[in-house]
Amino acid sequence: MKVNATKSVFLSVVLGSIFVLMSNERTDGRVLNQPKPTINPIETIEDTIPPKLRKLINAMIAVESRGNDSAYCAKENAVGCLQIRPIMVKEVNRILKRNNNECRYTLQDRWDRDKSIEMFMIVYNYYEFKHKGNFERVARNWNGGPNGYTLDATKEYWNNVKIEMI
Repeated sequence: MKVNATKSVFLSVVLGSIFVLMSNERTDGRVLNQPKPTINPIETIEDTIPPKLRKLINAMIAVESRGNDSAYCAKENAVGCLQIRPIMVKEVNRILKRNNNECRYTLQDRWDRDKSIEMFMIVYNYYEFKHKGNFERVARNWNGGPNGYTLDATKEYWNNVKIEMI
């Protein structure tokens, strides 16, 4: 019996100490630790994209890679969730240079979802004046290059993207 009583006293002292520490107040009423300010989580690139465009991008990712950031097509050397080819990385860097932006992307960046979406957004924003919000043209150009919207080969791609957007 004595052993159990000793354990009970010990546990109540320990638990009482923990409660005091967790309450942030000392026994004299002064605060030990001020609560830390709430920090908003860092936005991902997807958080900055308008919802309709995000829906298009997500549909394109589903068609291109089924959402697999590690997708690789050896035949085209296309990599990542948006299946970016080396020529697209070169185009993105050309656009950045033309806009006096010092940022540059590497072929390795294609494996990173946020960087892939950033590259898409650079191309989208650069050529958007031609698209005027026409998502079919945006998607077909992404699939077939600057004149991809004119190619019969990109029609099936667009049909698949439309299905994913539903």
